[in-house]
Amino acid sequence: MHELMATQAVLDAATARARAARGESARLREVQLELGSLSGLTEDSIRFYWEMLTPGTSAEGCALAVSIVPGRVRCRSCGRDEPATESIAICPVCGSFDAAIAGGGDVAIVGLATDGGPETHAPPIPVVVLPHGHEHPDPIASGRAGGAPGEVPIGRP
Repeated sequence: MHELMATQAVLDAATARARAARGESARLREVQLELGSLSGLTEDSIRFYWEMLTPGTSAEGCALAVSIVPGRVRCRSCGRDEPATESIAICPVCGSFDAAIAGGGDVAIVGLATDGGPETHAPPIPVVVLPHGHEHPDPIASGRAGGAPGEVPIGRP
């Protein structure tokens, strides 16, 4: 169910961006999505729900290009920035819990194309996905302190 809500948020944000740029009749041709490996979402689930949600909308027939962003953890104790495979912020080098997820935990629309052409000049639309029972890990390091304009928060139930 979480994947359905996240996919709906991606569709809503992409549709809103297209309408703002091209007017109410804008049709989406492609959405480029960065999917964090620690987001709790899978590419297969996002694609499944995309195909379920887009028929009858301005995104019907729209291609979904997904790139996976690997997870990173930054340790405040030893200063290392290392690959992360879990959404628990523990330093894989020194074992410290004084660490934060530094990448791979979010989902963002990084590009879209409409029937009027690509919207490459527009900034990414972050869709924040919070792991179950966690606050956003290190919002200052991730650039999300106080929320970014156009940010669509999605929390796990």
